Amino acid sequence: MTYRIVWIDDDVDLLIGMRAVLASQFDCATATTVEEGIKQLRETPTDLVLLDINIGSNNGLEALRDIKAL
Repeated sequence: MTYRIVWIDDDVDLLIGMRAVLASQFDCATATTVEEGIKQLRETPTDLVLLDINIGSNNGLEALRDIKAL
């Protein structure tokens, strides 16, 4: 069984690097916006969400509430 991770962060360099590390053991999807991350979460069942709480102009804590409501 492969676990799915969705990592939502506006730091593209971090996402690229960590995806390369995690991809060997996990199905790792990344998103640079909250909207993109929520879209991915709606489309595919996910085991773990990693969320930058200081993402862009959005408040990550508000995004967390939206994600929990899915």
